Amino acid sequence: MRKTFYMEKLLLEKKIINKEQALDFMVERIKKGPIFEEMALKLGIIDQHQLLQILKLKYHFKGVSVEEIALHNKMISKEQLKKVKDEILDNLPAAEKVLLEKEILAPEVLKDVKKETDEKVGLVEKRMTYLQASETFQGLNIKDLFDLADLLVEENFKAGETIVKDGDEANDFYFLSSGQVKVTKPNEKEGGPDIFITMISSPEIFGEASIFEEEKRTANVIAESDVKALKFDRLDFLAFLNSHSDAALVILMDMVKRLIRRIGDTNRELAFERKDFVDQSSVDDLINQLL
Repeated sequence: MRKTFYMEKLLLEKKIINKEQALDFMVERIKKGPIFEEMALKLGIIDQHQLLQILKLKYHFKGVSVEEIALHNKMISKEQLKKVKDEILDNLPAAEKVLLEKEILAPEVLKDVKKETDEKVGLVEKRMTYLQASETFQGLNIKDLFDLADLLVEENFKAGETIVKDGDEANDFYFLSSGQVKVTKPNEKEGGPDIFITMISSPEIFGEASIFEEEKRTANVIAESDVKALKFDRLDFLAFLNSHSDAALVILMDMVKRLIRRIGDTNRELAFERKDFVDQSSVDDLINQLL
C-alpha cells in the first residue's frame, strides 16, 4: 500500500469503512486528481503538438485511452508511462479533504484518523532511513522502499538475549539497525560450549535463509550488545516480492551474493581454526615419519 493511500489502509484496518467504501473513496480521489495528458505535458514527456495528435486519434478511436494511444504511437515509453502514473497518484487531493467533502466521516473522527495516519507514516519513513543504510535495499525506489518498510516490526534485545534459536521454526528474518550479534551452533558434545560461527554488525540482515525454504533454524543468533532489529514476516515479505518485481530482483540478487560471501567467510574462519589446532611443526613431523 503506497503512502498516497495510507489513510484508506488505516480506515480499513480500524474497520471504520469496508472494502467497497475504501475502493469508492480511492476512485473518487483519482477522479479529482490530475489527468494523464495534463501530467505528461507538465513533466515535459509530451509537447503541445503531440498532445494535439493524441486528442485527434482519441476522437477517431472511441474507447481507447490517451495512455494507450501515446504508447502505441511511441510518443512515450513504458518507463515514462509509469512515471506519469506515479506522479498522478502523488498529486491526488488530500484524503481528508475528499472525506470532508463527501461527508464520509464525522470531523472529530477524521481529525483522530489524520493524526494517527501522520504518526504511522512518520514511523515508516524512519524505518526507511534504516533500510537505506544497507546495500540490500539501497537500489529500491522510494515507493517500493515505503511499502517494504511498512511491513516491518521493530524489536529490541539486550546484550546476551537470544534472538534466533537453533531448531525453532523459521517464519521470519531480521534487519539489524543497530548493535552486533554473534552466530553460534550447539555443541554436539553434551554440556560442551556452543561453537562460534561468525559476528554480524549493523546495518545487515540475518536469518534470511528462511525466505528460500521452510526449514527450522540451523543456528543461534545472540545479541552481543544491545540490539535494535526490524523483523520481516516471511509470508508478508514473499507477498511484497511477488507484487514488486523490480524491487524483488534487486533484493534477491543482493541476498544471494551475501549468502555466498557469508559461506565463504565461514569456511575461511573454520580453515584458520583448523590451522591453529594443528600447527606446522606437527605437520612436518608427521611427514618426516611417513617418509
